[in-house]
Amino acid sequence: MNGDLVIIPGGMTSQLQVLDVVVNKPFKYHLRKRYTEWLLAESIVNGFKKCCISNAMDGSEDDVLWEEAEPGMPNQRK
Repeated sequence: MNGDLVIIPGGMTSQLQVLDVVVNKPFKYHLRKRYTEWLLAESIVNGFKKCCISNAMDGSEDDVLWEEAEPGMPNQRK
């Protein structure tokens, strides 16, 4: 392919890798921010709770999980 291997010294990214600094870094930042906002949305949090995936590992939320079921939906707790 007629390419040369070049080792970029540490601290030189901003001068030598323009796309990484100008395109990739801001894109990754905004994508991470939007993903975090989506993940924290109420419907997503409730979905994790209903699937028993929550931060409360002590069981303190167990009874609340099934009380939040939509009207008309059968209680899934047996």
